[in-house]
This record gives sequence, C-alpha cells and structure tokens, in this order.
Amino acid sequence: MRTFLCCLITSLAVPANAQMPEKWVTDWENPPAATRPLQIIHGNFYRGKPTIAEGMESLRELGLGGIVTNVPRQNYLTGGKQWQDLVETVRQAKTKGLRVWIYDEDGYPSPQAGGLVLKENPALEAKELVYDPTQPEPFTVRDCFEYTHASNNYAKVMRYPSLVNPRVSEIFLRITHDAYRQHLGEELFDWVEAFFTDEPSTNALNTGQLPQKIRERVLKVDAIHPDKPNLPMVVWEDDFPEIYRQRYGEDLLAVRKSLFEGDSEADKKVRRQFWQMVAQRCCDGFYTPVRQWCERYGKASSGHTLWEESLLHHVPLDGDKLKVLKEMDIPGLDYLSSWPESVFKAGWKSTIFPASAAILNGDRRVFTEVSDHSQRMAEPPQEVSVAWMNATAAWHLALGVTEFTLYYNPSRQSVEDYRQYCQFVGRANALVRDAAIRREVLLYYPIRQMQEEYLPIAKRPTLQDMSEKLQQLQNSWNQLGEALLRSQQGFYTAGDDDFATALAFPKGHPCHVNAVVLPAGAVLAPEALAALEKWRQAGGKVYEGEIPQRETLLPACRNIVRGDFERDGWRIQMLCNISNEEYSGKWTDIQVGECELLYPADGRREKRKVGEDGVEIHLKGLESVLVVQKIKR
Repeated sequence: MRTFLCCLITSLAVPANAQMPEKWVTDWENPPAATRPLQIIHGNFYRGKPTIAEGMESLRELGLGGIVTNVPRQNYLTGGKQWQDLVETVRQAKTKGLRVWIYDEDGYPSPQAGGLVLKENPALEAKELVYDPTQPEPFTVRDCFEYTHASNNYAKVMRYPSLVNPRVSEIFLRITHDAYRQHLGEELFDWVEAFFTDEPSTNALNTGQLPQKIRERVLKVDAIHPDKPNLPMVVWEDDFPEIYRQRYGEDLLAVRKSLFEGDSEADKKVRRQFWQMVAQRCCDGFYTPVRQWCERYGKASSGHTLWEESLLHHVPLDGDKLKVLKEMDIPGLDYLSSWPESVFKAGWKSTIFPASAAILNGDRRVFTEVSDHSQRMAEPPQEVSVAWMNATAAWHLALGVTEFTLYYNPSRQSVEDYRQYCQFVGRANALVRDAAIRREVLLYYPIRQMQEEYLPIAKRPTLQDMSEKLQQLQNSWNQLGEALLRSQQGFYTAGDDDFATALAFPKGHPCHVNAVVLPAGAVLAPEALAALEKWRQAGGKVYEGEIPQRETLLPACRNIVRGDFERDGWRIQMLCNISNEEYSGKWTDIQVGECELLYPADGRREKRKVGEDGVEIHLKGLESVLVVQKIKR
C-alpha cells in the first residue's frame, strides 16, 4: 500500500488550446463509484426495503459509490443469520458495483470486538498509573475505565482492552478480520477494499461526562463504580519499566513521579521519553499489526483516532498523533459538523494530521467520516442544507481528503439533495483523487515539547490547565495554521522525526518546501534543527511565530479555502467559498494563457483567458470551483 504518488511536471511544449484528458471529462460528467461517497450502514442492510438487493439498489440510486458495513450488533460476530446477511450484502453490493469497506467494531471505540477480546482474556484490560500524593504509597496501577472514553461515548459503556499490549491485536484480528475473511470467502473478500477502525486510543484520559440525556440512552454493558477516586492518570502496562530500561537505560519506577509533576529538565526528559515509548507501543501493539494483516491480504488499513483537533490530547491518547496515523494505509479523521465555517477552527486541525501522514508516507488517500451530528444534537436540532454539505465536502477535498464515509442519514434529506451531494463529491473527486497534492509550507508539529510539558490532571483537561509553555505552543500552532489557511497557502505539518524527510523533497516534487513556519516558543530536537539549518543555508526561508505574506486573491479574502494539486502535467486548484457572501476578484497564482473553470455543484465548465493579473473568479456564497490549467515549462 506504500506506493509513492508523485505527478512530476513534464517539460513538453503546450499548445494554447490544450484540452483536458477525455477520461477526466467522462468522469466529471458521470463520476465513477471510486470517487463517490460510501454510506455507513452498520448492519442495517435493507435501508427500509424488503430485500437486501433492493436496499443496495436504493443506495446506488442515491448516487453513492459504496458502503461501509459490519455484522449486526445482535450476536455480534457469533450469529449465523447475521453472517448470512453480511455475506448477501457484500454479494449484492458487488453485483450493483458498490465498493465495500468493513467497519471493524460493534459501535466504538475499536478494538473491543464488541467485548469479545476481554471476554477471551479479561487480563488484557487497559491499565492506568494514577498518582495521589496524599497517600503513603502515591502510585497505583488499576483498570482504566471510569472517567475515560470507554465509559463516556455515544455507543456503549464497556471496558476497554489495552492498545499498547500486542496480545490484544492478536485476539482482535483473529476474532474480527480473520472471521470476515473466512465467512466472505475468496471471491467476496476480494471485493472488500479496506478495514475501518474507529477511535482507538490509550484511553488514559478523563474525557468528561456526556450530557444526561445522552447517558440515559447509551447501552450500559459494564457497571461504573461511582466511588472510584478520580485521579490523574497515564497509560500503563506491566512491561513498561522493562521496555523503558531497554530504550533508555534508566529506571522508570525511580522517576515515575516526573510523569505527574516537576518542571526541571530532568522531569521533562522523563516525560518526553515516556510518551515517545507510548507512541511506539501504540504502533507495535495495534496499528502496525493491523496494517500488516491488511497488507498480507491486499486490503488497506484505515480509520481515525480520537480528538485529532487538539494537540494537548495527542500526548495522553496517542503519545504522538502523527506517528500512529502514519501506520495506516488510508489515515483519516471524523468530522461531526456540517457547518462550513468550522473549517477555520476544528476542521483544518482534524484534517492536517491524516493528510500530512499520507504525504510523509508518499501516499495520497485520506478519508473522512463526516456527518451533521453536531447540528442534530443542537437544541433545537438544525436542518442541514445541501449547500452546507457541499461546502463541507469542498474544504475536505481541498485539504486532501479522497474517501468520504457518511453518517448522514438519507431519510433526513430529500432524494434529490442526496443525489446532488453525491454528485458534487464524485465530480470534484474525479479530478483530484488521483492527483498529487501540492504543499509549499511546512508547519512544525511541536509534539516533542508537548510531551515534555503535559501533566495529567484528574478532571477533563483544558488548555488553561496546562503550563504557559504548552499553552503558548498550542495557541501559536493554531493561529499560524488558521492564518495559512485563510491566506490560501498550502501547508502540512511534521514533527522532529519527519522534519528531515519533509525538507528533503526535491524541487519539482509537489511537496517541495519553500518556507518553514515555527510556532512561537518551539525548540526543535537536535537532529531536526540540524536539518533545518542545512536547509536554511541552502536558501530556505524560516518564519518564527509568523507566516509568509502572499497575495493570491485580489481583493484578498479570508473566507476562501484553496486546494492545490498536480496530475499528469496539469495543475488543478480548488477554490471553496466557505461563507454566505459572494466573492468577485482575480486569482493570481496561475500562468498566463488559458484555463478551464469547473463547478462541481451543477457540472458547468467554462473556458477562461488568463492575463498577467490572473483570471476572473466569481463565487456565490458556499460555491466552489476547480481551476484547471495545463502546466507550461
């Protein structure tokens, strides 16, 4: 799955009236299943129809390209009738030409296998090390359940297996992935493209309590002990002291207090080393075995983690978010809001990590689990228009997403609106899915210092609970990323481990870096700093606490998101108006000559002349356009 996607530009002379490739035009007019969204159906195979065949046909008629599905919850992974229905669903999906992904859990978070992992071996439950300085023995290792995501989510209250214990992935893959392979048989299993894992994490974090009305309807599998002391926690496994000694030659138990308090350089070193060890254990214990299983059988490993949008939570939940996402063939995100303007807050932060993981892996595919959940949970619930859905899809595409898995409920939308949405995604994706993504700015991911500064607390942590240094790093990173987005500058992120790789992309590579942006207060690891200094001496520009100043829109507009791509000697730029206000002006980041404007909402195509000052652009509120031009050398 680690194929290197790089559409380098040829130096051939280009005729003034270059035409888009015929296949692009065909796919634009009639988008194939590969570029359309997939509906998540969780065993509801009929979709209100009398038979599975009719249910699959109804999804195809809605304009969907496929399904993400799993064995139904009743008798999860053990019921004969449930497996028969799943097999028939995949068979009918294949007959209808619908793509198939397998969702790997009963509810979420993975890898519980609906409770079957811990049923087989209860000793594999997630553990936490807690700290109570008021006690004679302040450290305790205990089950990690109360106060965590496992006991506060929308699916079920259920004890959670240890993501950092490799025995968990062994059982999980045998119970889940091997079972799908066995029941589907060679022919139908061959039709499956990917396995989707949902919000795995270390679990060792107080995620806060859901509203009472939600808690009342969540399935309660395991009892919560209300008298269990709520204490600061970090993830733990019995072999952590030995692994720490092997990695660092030091005694973790002798310095474990530094995981909870202390501001000396020695304390920070312990925390940094511990969380780097945790990140590697997350990979070794779960992400890498899942990817290796998928690769063995020709499938893609995919999914998304928990709380992508907050750097603070990357440390306790993953150790290093980018590191674990790089272990997926199709790294992803979930986005529970269809309010388009949220891209400038949580949206870009959720997307930047899977998109960056794909870039650093030399891959292209990125997926989103998208819905209008936030609007449906509002008081009163909000209706989401197809214009909102399209604009939300547009910024996802512009920021690098290629695969859309939907928690939108088709019954809440008109058939025509759902078709329009699927057509919008299919059209735009038909041009950009197979294109290389272009990025010219590298925003430093300060995960090393976040690891040093993170101190667990008993309650759900907020940024204000953390050190001034951690607040400075996260606030600056957030502000710089938003400023780059609002100024239409393509960027991705990399931490110390990947900095040299990112800076080494040569000229002509779509992600050759022209500028590096460092958050205020960021201090790079020695190896990364050496790579940066070498790159700077070769002419690279470094910006500390600020971004490059560029004008690509005249007049400037802070509400337009730009995606930038290369494909077979063509440049494709996607401009998405995220606001309700119309925009008229010039797009200047384009060569003199001619281009074509393509509007995915209605399929229009318009030839335009490009002058010295750019090309005229007019976008209605929430409208998007693709600007396509043959590259001239």
